[in-house]
Amino acid sequence: MKKIKLTIENLINLWMTKIYNTTIQEEQSKNPGLFASSEWYKQYPVTQQQHDEWEIEAKEVFRKFTKLNKKLVNRYWGLTYLNSSPYIKKI
Repeated sequence: MKKIKLTIENLINLWMTKIYNTTIQEEQSKNPGLFASSEWYKQYPVTQQQHDEWEIEAKEVFRKFTKLNKKLVNRYWGLTYLNSSPYIKKI
């Protein structure tokens, strides 16, 4: 895994590029201002399995960047998760 800067946008781009083959920046250029609303997440839903895979990968990026052990990562992950997690579509 290449080293990336830890930002909310980069954590979101982890699932956007993997599932939708696009980034936040590309989508913002097409529709400015959409990312500022919660409706943006509903336009790019993921399955529960895709969400779980993203969460594992994102926690690993978070752990490597912060140099925390897994216990502390789980403790401090909450707010980062709320700001960057994808919307899970109902099946």
